[in-house]
Amino acid sequence: MGYDRGKLEALRRKYGEGHGGEMFDPKFRKVADKIFSKSGTRLAPYSGIPTFLAAPYRQVTADNPDFGDLQVAMIGVPM
Repeated sequence: MGYDRGKLEALRRKYGEGHGGEMFDPKFRKVADKIFSKSGTRLAPYSGIPTFLAAPYRQVTADNPDFGDLQVAMIGVPM
């Protein structure tokens, strides 16, 4: 790929004044709208409560455990 001053100038005109959160591709914009909040932030991918196989989290308290309505129990051990 050779150096082309015309292409470089075209890229500078298109992207030169942009910022990191600006989207030019509509497909990427759809994804970003789902991930980012209105203020431009998103949750870290490792935040929240991870669950085994993305199963719904169900909190059970030690003083009053209730397993009566469970049909299947899964146990995940972090590596």
